Amino acid sequence: MLIANEREASRITGADDASSAAHALAADVECVVVTLGPGGAVAFERGREVRAKAPDLEVVDTTGAGDLFVAAYVWADVRGLDIEARIAWATLYAGLSVPAPTAFDGAARLDELLTEGARRGLRRERSAAPPD
Repeated sequence: MLIANEREASRITGADDASSAAHALAADVECVVVTLGPGGAVAFERGREVRAKAPDLEVVDTTGAGDLFVAAYVWADVRGLDIEARIAWATLYAGLSVPAPTAFDGAARLDELLTEGARRGLRRERSAAPPD
């Protein structure tokens, strides 16, 4: 798995856009996530592209948003969530931090994140496996 911001992914691959960069990186990594700041995130996993929108919030300070994105992504991955849910939770958590003047002030507590995720219809648990 690789997580990079758009500038990093473009620099590594020479691609002109995030989707092309993620696709190029996916040739060597099973799952690639490229963060797009206010544009959300794009991911490639097993040949499939997935996108998540960032919450529409006033931006005061983006310091630490990338770190919070990674933390929420790992939290969702450990819970066994699929790529759509992983980048949705990660994008939400990072986005919730930007209206505050510092990353520490902007980092939501878990109960706040879960409440906001539920309000937006995000799943907290892995979907049940389809019957055989």
